This record gives sequence, structure tokens and C-alpha cells, in this order.
Amino acid sequence: MTNAGQEREALPELIFGTYGLPEGSGTTTAVAEALRAGFRAFDCAYSYGNDFYVGRALKASGLAREDFFVTNKVWKTFRGKEKTVEVCKKSLKLMKLSHFDLYLVHWPCPATEDGWQEINLDTWAGMEALLAEGCVRRIGVSNFQPHHLKALTEGGAGTKPAVNQIECHPGFVQEEIVAYCQNAGIALQGWRPFGKKAAAPEDPLIRSIAAQYDATPAQICIAYVRAKGLTPVCRSKTPERMRENFAALSLALSAEDVARIDAMEETYASGYDADNNPPAD
Repeated sequence: MTNAGQEREALPELIFGTYGLPEGSGTTTAVAEALRAGFRAFDCAYSYGNDFYVGRALKASGLAREDFFVTNKVWKTFRGKEKTVEVCKKSLKLMKLSHFDLYLVHWPCPATEDGWQEINLDTWAGMEALLAEGCVRRIGVSNFQPHHLKALTEGGAGTKPAVNQIECHPGFVQEEIVAYCQNAGIALQGWRPFGKKAAAPEDPLIRSIAAQYDATPAQICIAYVRAKGLTPVCRSKTPERMRENFAALSLALSAEDVARIDAMEETYASGYDADNNPPAD
């Protein structure tokens, strides 16, 4: 399994998430504000239902295509080679883009289903077809655990995932999959860096550490995810919070403070599990 055909340029250091943004033109306004705050990387998905409005904001920005980075994803109801290719092209048309910089399999077929390895391989064949066609510059996965990734390798996939996007935040670092991807040379991105219902910034430890750094608790969460080797995918609906989140790029936690957060009991997790509790269709 190789990374043949995938772009070698550095991946973004911080990503603006578009899940759950205000409907319709509210999404366009939010993305425009994120651009003004400094964000140039955007995490999207056909299942979010706002591709058109994100694309409209990017077009209106006047930025050259090479100046922003767009990730999109294929939802689990579109598994298989043909549907994967079809829905990617629908998203490109909605966003009025010639290509995505990164395209992800949003969720693996659960290992509890019969034939899950073959289903994931068939979806991956669609991803590789998109890469070969130039519709996407890199392909990767999201919410895959080691056994899902091993099944791709052992099943004969020709292209290694460039990225695995997983849930990661204070109180929930998936150490096994993080170590696996780091050893395999698969870049990691962390969704929901503030935890379920944005609860992690309210944790007393996080607030205490934030006071030490004269930072916001949300900035500590972002800095922590980055310290663990993942790129945070953070979302906000307010311009002030967007600016605060972007400013977290200049914040570095000490090894001692990272260890303090590491020692937190498991908490603030979404509860989603790719095999046993995936999100509803």
C-alpha cells in the first residue's frame, strides 16, 4: 500500500468545521467570518447539507483556489465504488469546485456487518478512482479503528489513507488508533476538540491551565489536540470565538501540562463507536 498519486504538500494546521452551521445563507455568513478570522481550511461533508453555501462563501472571498483547502466526505449511505464517485461529484458541483484537497470515507462499514471488509474495499475503490481522475488530491478515512485500516491493507488496497479523522479532545484521546496511525505514517485530524456539547472547556483543570497561559479554555483544548499530534477541526458560529480559536495556533503547552490533561478520566466523549454505536443514517 503506497501513497502514490497523492499530494505531498503539508496538510493544514487548523481546520474550520462546517457541521451544524446555521442553515442556508447563515452558513455562507459563518464561513465568510471564518475566512476573515484567518481560516483557510474547511471541513465539509455532503451529509451536512450545506455544500452549496460553503462553496458560495469561498467563491465570494476572491481567493485563488490554491489559497484554501477543502475536505469533503462520503456518508455511509453512499458506500460502494459507484455511489462514492457519484456523491463526490455532486458535492463538487454544489460547491463549484474543480477538486477537493482531501476526500474522506466518513464512517467505515461496521465490523459487525457481514462482508464489511469487502464493502469498505469497494468504497475505497471509488476513492482511488476519484484520485486517479483528479477529482481529489488526497484520500483518507474518518473514524476508522486499527482493524478497519488493516482490512484495507490486507484486502489489497493500492493507496494508503493520507488521513484518519477521529474524535479527540481533553478527556478522550484514542491512544490505540493514534499510535497505530502515527506508526503507519497516516496523518491524524481531531474532530470535536471541545468534547460533547463543548463541555471540555468548562472542566476545572482546563480552566486552571487556561489561567496559567492567559488563554481561553477553548484555546487550551485546541493546543492540547495539536500537542497530541492531531490537527483540530474546530467549529464556532460567532466571529469572536473564531478569532480566538485561530489564535490558538500560537499557543504551545508544556509537557507537564499535556501530561496533566492526559491524566484526566475519560469524559466528554460523544459515545459514537464505528462498530457498536455509529451515528444514525
